[in-house]
Amino acid sequence: MPWWRTILTVMNLAGMRFGGAIIGLLTQILLTHLLSETDVGTVLLAMSAASLISLCGTLGYPVLALTSTARYAALGRKRLLAAFKTIMVRDTAVVGLLATGVALAVACFAPVSEAMATAIVVGCLAAPFAAMLRMNSALANSERRFALSYAPDFLFRPGLFALYLIAHWAFSGSLSRVDVLAVFVVV
Repeated sequence: MPWWRTILTVMNLAGMRFGGAIIGLLTQILLTHLLSETDVGTVLLAMSAASLISLCGTLGYPVLALTSTARYAALGRKRLLAAFKTIMVRDTAVVGLLATGVALAVACFAPVSEAMATAIVVGCLAAPFAAMLRMNSALANSERRFALSYAPDFLFRPGLFALYLIAHWAFSGSLSRVDVLAVFVVV
């Protein structure tokens, strides 16, 4: 790859990350203006829980995928590559279910507030989707499909969430914690 192409790729990826950070900041500002303090705390705690649970749920496969899948593809080991992907998805699904079970038990039986229990449950529901997004990003990155690796997580997901918040507020005039948390799980 020529040096100018490398520089353009790096600038493109840095631009995606920067754009995603700006969208995330604007979303948080919008949430603080539209929701009460308790509801904002619940939504942000749910986002943090989903991020943490999804990070633990991937079991380090995204980092391993960066080198292993590229090596298997370069060696023409298609069956080994397919097996790696299958095991990666299966293990992540099992850990995600176990983590969700533990978090739901904590939310139901631990002496926590209703808002915290709601945040934990929503975080658990969103975590498997976030984990799969992390793994798909790693697989795309290992195949040198950098835009496909970064755009969904840094631009599309936060952009869709921000668009929903703006549209819902514009058309209904109000926004509730339940509305935000329901869409967060999907997006």
